[in-house]
Amino acid sequence: SGRMPSRKAPHAEDPTSRLCQVCAICCDGTLFHAVELQPGDSPDRLRALGLPLRRRPSGRGTRFAQPCAALDGCLCTLYKDRPAYCRRFDCALLASVRGGRLSPAQALTRIRKARRLASAVRRLLLALGEGRTGVALRTRFKALSRRLAHTPGMREESHQFGELGMAMHSLNRILQEEFYPGPGEGSP
Repeated sequence: SGRMPSRKAPHAEDPTSRLCQVCAICCDGTLFHAVELQPGDSPDRLRALGLPLRRRPSGRGTRFAQPCAALDGCLCTLYKDRPAYCRRFDCALLASVRGGRLSPAQALTRIRKARRLASAVRRLLLALGEGRTGVALRTRFKALSRRLAHTPGMREESHQFGELGMAMHSLNRILQEEFYPGPGEGSP
């Protein structure tokens, strides 16, 4: 159902707090392309804090794009005032650590792998002319795929695009296996 996981506020003694502070995959455009505001969120307050919000094309709901404008490195500049979904969201990796199925060290290894893959995807997107760094990775990849499908005779680009396709596939696989919440846990 639409139930969202609860998120505990990270505390210094909480071993999972460090994981979020070195990850940010849920905020940097790697995992999601947008986050929907929830009942109780104040769009006016969030806008005043610098979060650019947009109405959905259907007119039903307000959201903000990923990568999040409030992200500074791997830290949220709006942490104490962040939207409800951000407060409640736990990726599957964090839930595995909290549930004792993974150690923080094992989770950190998976985070580093996912971040390396995301960096490779970003590098290849830029090399192929998709330089919109303020847009989610999957959106950029789809746009580039459409553009290259209609551009004949791109020999060097086709090799790089093959590398990009492999990197994107590997990234999507680790995101699906390690980061996306399970069924019924909600997503933006």
